[in-house]
Amino acid sequence: MRTLAFKTVLVCASGLLCAGLILTGCTSFGGGKKEPEPEMDPNLYPSGYEVEIVNVLRGYLTNSSDYTRASISAPALKQFDQQSRYVVCVRLDAIGKERLAIFNNGRLSQFIDATPQYCGGVAYRPFTELEAARPK
Repeated sequence: MRTLAFKTVLVCASGLLCAGLILTGCTSFGGGKKEPEPEMDPNLYPSGYEVEIVNVLRGYLTNSSDYTRASISAPALKQFDQQSRYVVCVRLDAIGKERLAIFNNGRLSQFIDATPQYCGGVAYRPFTELEAARPK
């Protein structure tokens, strides 16, 4: 009789221990309070804009010579689709194209054909980062 009572107590204690561990595990895996996500700033300055643009252009440019004679503007906050966004103009003289990079939350979100509205009269500098990424 004592053995049966001991086994019953042992089974109950094991069950309670397992239930406690399961509940503790749930709270540590998101069952508790969630941290509020930080608010994103759509007009965050794109600090790594040259690298992001080079990475996009690697998939866009087909010849090694396409990487030469390129220029880039500094990021400027401009109205785009009724919102302010940082934009960067890229001139690719080797292929006769001018592109516009649009940033949202500090990250490149669009890379489209440039228009005089955004790139007319901007100051360009040599895009040395693109020249350095030129395939050998």
